[in-house]
Amino acid sequence: MGSKGDCVEYEDSWEALYDVTSQGAVLIRPDGFVAWRTKEGESNPHLLLKQVMTSILW
Repeated sequence: MGSKGDCVEYEDSWEALYDVTSQGAVLIRPDGFVAWRTKEGESNPHLLLKQVMTSILW
């Protein structure tokens, strides 16, 4: 963690660690578990995130 609580990437390993490309995304729960990820970028990320949040929160 950075000085202000921001995530800081060490050793340039983010993509390999989470098995995503530079266009992918990972949603991590406060307890550190991965709630969702997408390896590639999405054509409509706002809609996808809404669907994901609805799915994991209900």
